[in-house]
Formats: sequence, structure tokens, C-alpha cells
Amino acid sequence: MTENPTFLYAPKGEWYASLLRTLSAANLALETVSGSPRCYELKFTESPLPIVFLQLRSKEVIEAISDRDTMVNGGFTGEDIVAEAGAKSEWTVPLAQLDKNRPQPVLYLGSTPNLRQKLGETLEQPVKPEIRDLKGGTIFTNYPNVARQYLLANGLDENDFKLKISQGTIERRWRDVPSTMGIVDIADSGKTRDENEIQVIAEIMAPGLVFVGENQSRLDQERINDLRETLYVAATRQV
Repeated sequence: MTENPTFLYAPKGEWYASLLRTLSAANLALETVSGSPRCYELKFTESPLPIVFLQLRSKEVIEAISDRDTMVNGGFTGEDIVAEAGAKSEWTVPLAQLDKNRPQPVLYLGSTPNLRQKLGETLEQPVKPEIRDLKGGTIFTNYPNVARQYLLANGLDENDFKLKISQGTIERRWRDVPSTMGIVDIADSGKTRDENEIQVIAEIMAPGLVFVGENQSRLDQERINDLRETLYVAATRQV
């Protein structure tokens, strides 16, 4: 491993695979650090860029870099995670230009069959619920802060709805809780959403992969800026 490298968190899952493809498109490569599983050193094709990636769940990145005792002061995570935490990102990874197979999740507000039945939907006469129709109902989500802000900004009052956090599959909760009128959830392909008869009322955001940092040294900032510039230059060449 390079002496005194800059450590950054990389998210597990689809975002990580997309980040690898994006780095590769920018002529960057990752090599496994000897004796350190899930620890990868970033290198330019011609010369080393002393950055080491440690894998972590997307939802844990912001909290992890806020720990003043950690040696990691930055990382990549989903824009939806940043919004829910009320944090700020520094820059967005140009996945659209460098990874044609990138994840394209959508955070959305959806109506349940319970709500549509309440509004009198039949097979012959479908209904199209609006945000105001959620008044008095329960809304399941793992994004309570984003959901609350969105609903309040779109005409509902704090007492018009009840938010509940679910540990299971959000799209299925209406089957167990009859008062469930809506959900706020994130979807990739939309398959699970469709299987559970959830209809989209509105798309809240299409989150990208962003970089967040805190308490970085000047040297760390320089290295991270080198990484950002390398990605953005490569992205410009793809346009």
C-alpha cells in the first residue's frame, strides 16, 4: 500500500459496480491491498493516485465519516441518502457519461390499492390518486425526512398524514395495515412495485452517486480534487 494514502468509503452493491466501471472508463484501476479484504487502492494507468477505498453500506457512509476518530474523511453514497440525512454533497460522479449500465433508481411517492379502493376504483373505472388524497392515511417509508418535506411542500399539513418506518418490503405493507394509503420508496426496475400494485403519484428525485466529505486535510483535498478532475475530464471526452 502507498505510504500515508487518503482513505475513502465506496458503497457496496450496484453503486460500487457502477463506480468501478466509471473509474475504468477514466483509465483508473483498483488493486486489492495485500492482506486487506475489501480494501482497494486506486491507481492511475501511468502513475499512482494514493487513494484507498474501503467498502461500506451506502446508508452508513455519512455517519462513518462524521466520526472524528476515524481515518476516513470522505466517501461515495447515493444522493437519496444524503437528502435523508440532511447533509450536503460536494460533487456528483459523472456516471451518465462514463457508465451506460449505471443504476437509475427513482425515489417516488406511490398510492396503494387501499387508497384507490377508498376513492371508489373499479376494474371498469380506475382512479388516479393525487397527493391531497393521502390525507388521514398512513404512509410507509424508510425516508421519513424526505417524505415529510415533500408532502409539506406539496399541500399537506403535519397532521394530515402518519409516517411509519418499515423494516420489511415497503411495497407490501398495505396488505398488513389497511390504513396504508401511500408509500415513499426507491425503485430500480420497478418490478416489486408493480407486483404489489403500487401506482406512482409523483417522482421525488432520481438520485445519483455523490461524494461527501468532512474534516479533510489539505493533502486529502488535493488528492480528491485530482480524482474528481480525472473523472470530469474523461466525461467531457465522452460527450
